[in-house]
Amino acid sequence: FVPALGDRKKAEALSDGWKKHLTPVRSGEVPVVCALARRSLGGSNELATLATYRVASRGTVIGQPEPSVGVIPGLGGTHTLLRSVPPESRGRIVEMLLTGDPIDAEEALALGLVQEVVAPSDLIERAVAAARGEIEPPPFEKGPFSVVIPESLPERNGEGLELDRSYVAFLAETIEGVSQRTFEDAQRYESERSGIAFTHSAARIGVRALLSGKRPEFEKSGA
Repeated sequence: FVPALGDRKKAEALSDGWKKHLTPVRSGEVPVVCALARRSLGGSNELATLATYRVASRGTVIGQPEPSVGVIPGLGGTHTLLRSVPPESRGRIVEMLLTGDPIDAEEALALGLVQEVVAPSDLIERAVAAARGEIEPPPFEKGPFSVVIPESLPERNGEGLELDRSYVAFLAETIEGVSQRTFEDAQRYESERSGIAFTHSAARIGVRALLSGKRPEFEKSGA
């Protein structure tokens, strides 16, 4: 992330480069089964949501922690999670995206974000069996979809971290924007927005805090 801070073109290229490798997971003809263990966060979760089928072990946490880093999910996360769940689950996914707060495997199952939850000792065996057998792929919305952005955007995450307000507003606008586009167009739009996000102060503060292992202190003005 560091070389891309403040550089829109580099940041956009970073997002596009990863997408070039990840998008075939969704568009390819071969079904892909993901086994989720312990943590499926950030880029790894964006990869998982492109898969045909997801099996998680109990105790796994799933989420997009980007709000605490000041960057937006740039590998499809602003829309692939929403495309992977039924319409009635999208409100909870939007909340998860805007706060960065993770959910556990059981809630992910209830939302439709994963298709099975098993004991950790059974995870690999079950995932392989699913890949070898007949699985029923969950819906994945490739066209525009409906989503409701809350009127009152979150100011803090579940750990009490005060979020950058302009960042949260920018992320909310991005989520609304991708919802109005097809999967392919949303991928391009998200990369553009990711590039812009890397020029904001939230990214500079959040990435440096992440590297130092410290809690970020975003600008109060949200500039």
